[in-house]
Amino acid sequence: RRRREATTAAALVGDGTGGALSDSPLPLAPFTHAVLSVGGNDVRVRLRSPHELMGALDAFQHKYMQIVRTVMEHVSRPILMLQYRPCARTDHHYGVYRAIGSLPGGGSPVEKMHRMMEGMYAPVLQFAREHRLPVIDLPRTFDIYNKELYECQIEPSAKGGEVIAQLIAHIVQQHDFDGASRLYHVTEGGLGELQWSENVSPWAVMPPETECEGEGGDAEAGGGAGLAGCYDAQIAQLMAMGFEDVKTLEALLNRYDGNIEQVVAML
Repeated sequence: RRRREATTAAALVGDGTGGALSDSPLPLAPFTHAVLSVGGNDVRVRLRSPHELMGALDAFQHKYMQIVRTVMEHVSRPILMLQYRPCARTDHHYGVYRAIGSLPGGGSPVEKMHRMMEGMYAPVLQFAREHRLPVIDLPRTFDIYNKELYECQIEPSAKGGEVIAQLIAHIVQQHDFDGASRLYHVTEGGLGELQWSENVSPWAVMPPETECEGEGGDAEAGGGAGLAGCYDAQIAQLMAMGFEDVKTLEALLNRYDGNIEQVVAML
């Protein structure tokens, strides 16, 4: 029989990587596990300045690795938690998508967000692979159009917190810390089943095998839910134009195969 060990966990959460590093020495000695979730605001506050943003992304990766190494000196079982994407339906709070949409480059605000996250987390995931660390994949978990998961666009609600707690509890209790690195997420935008996948490169916010998975199927039968992820970019663009009823937008985009002009003509 497997011997039951006392388990204690600490959460290292900060507005930015600088704040997390400023607490020295880290109060982690009594803990067996630590959940690391930092750095999101390092990037968010610089979205309106492309020059500052590039420097912030470089600094984020350097500081993040420094924080993880420091945590590993105190705790044998660290858990990395990737930041969830901000809520797209409440952009009036912090204007994250308006800000990122103004950055140079092609694509919608949501597509730019995905590319940025994929770039900034690539070395973090490589580090996790090398050190066999589990990763909570919140970018693939939170549905950015379900505002019940959020408070004020960038904070988790009680419901969002329950999803995060479910993932943490599962990893603490079930993950093999002597095995390979794994990514853990909850399907259906945080409302489905908890699943894991091998931490392999390249990582994408919307894996190719799940994008537009239901294309050509019966959208009416499933209420369009299976296709919602296909039209993230179009929905963000329509919301920026002032259309806010996401369910209606999804239904029309499904009907017109993502053609924005036809959707606008019907609204």
